[in-house]
Amino acid sequence: MSTKLTSWVWDGCASAGLKLSEVTIMARLADFSNDHGISWPSVETIARQIGAGSSTVRTAIAKLEKQGWLTRRQRRYGNRNASNLYQLNLEKLFTAAAPQQMAFEHSESDASKFAASKSRENTSFDPSRSDGDPSVRSITDPSDINTFGQPATAQSLDVIRPKEQAMTAPAVIVLEHLNKLTGARYTQAKSTLQNISARFTEGNTVDELKLVVDYLVTRWLGTEWAKFLNPETMFRTSKFSGNLLAAQAWHNEGRKFRSPITSASDCSEREEAFKRYLRLAAPGENGPKTDFERLVRKEADSAGVKTMRDSFGKTAWNKIWVMHSQRSRGETDA
Repeated sequence: MSTKLTSWVWDGCASAGLKLSEVTIMARLADFSNDHGISWPSVETIARQIGAGSSTVRTAIAKLEKQGWLTRRQRRYGNRNASNLYQLNLEKLFTAAAPQQMAFEHSESDASKFAASKSRENTSFDPSRSDGDPSVRSITDPSDINTFGQPATAQSLDVIRPKEQAMTAPAVIVLEHLNKLTGARYTQAKSTLQNISARFTEGNTVDELKLVVDYLVTRWLGTEWAKFLNPETMFRTSKFSGNLLAAQAWHNEGRKFRSPITSASDCSEREEAFKRYLRLAAPGENGPKTDFERLVRKEADSAGVKTMRDSFGKTAWNKIWVMHSQRSRGETDA
């Protein structure tokens, strides 16, 4: 259960004008979710708990997906279908909920703070009950939540106080953007997020911080500077202003040294090439398509990528792909 996401749903989806039934379905998905917004309750479970028909739930979920509130992926166990895997759109939920939550925080009185301190006497909560539904599990499946190589631990998120969440949520968005572009596995520990969060207190936006990530990844990934692609260095007080100015100038000039990893088409090509490398494509389509892919395969073999666990193997493949892409384009370090 993620109480944080549930509060975002009620504040954000309701203010966005969704129907009550749609908000309720989003709330049930949030109740089943971890703090990454990932859950897999069955349609029948949701329908039973909100008192609606299964067809109504399916129609509403399809509409929510079309509007960008969530994505879903079909799952199978052997020869049978399993419940869908749902990923809530954390960035959209936070953006929609932030005005309401900030207004609420500013309206709190000293009396409410006193009441909150008394409430700490009982910090336990009861997780959502599945009532014997076999499609609802109380233990998270690691293979489902491992979306960025190494998901943040629940403990690291729990130590952040509720009033800090307004700064923590956008920091997580920026951190996950960095992980996605570099293949890194920085967790959402408070010590990791503090430099990112500090930049928001200075008035910077999520888009500005993501622009700095894009710029520095473009300039440094695959070079000796890659070791500095970490939150502490990239968002340090003494460095960030200069990094942002350089990133804005780079953006205004058309991102002419844009890294291939930021290209959607290149990402898709890289993913398909990795499937072929692991012989996961259709029979007869597992061979390399280009000389470039053949070169990447050769280095991946030398690095033992096929012997690595899934997440580590994919990270290594991505890094090798990006390094050779930059070399072929003649990109240099910053």
